[in-house]
Amino acid sequence: MSESYATDGKCHNAEPGTVGHECGKPATWIGTKSNGYRSGFCDNCKERGWEASAYIQWERIAKTYRCTVCGENPVDAESGIDTCDTCLKTRI
Repeated sequence: MSESYATDGKCHNAEPGTVGHECGKPATWIGTKSNGYRSGFCDNCKERGWEASAYIQWERIAKTYRCTVCGENPVDAESGIDTCDTCLKTRI
């Protein structure tokens, strides 16, 4: 079984009728369904998400991850921003 939805660092919650429009924020939780399927979710979607409501077991994951632009610098997952300060400054 592939673990990509559980290990790519993104929230995969999707609401009904939003095919292909997953949340995409940094994941702070890994949810597991009764069939063993695992996927990542942010704090907001874990608490309020439609898709997340099908998950029965939760594991908190690291609060930092790599910048999605440079892939190097750490980013605080709870900030809701997926880009490090260095890359944000160069975009302005």
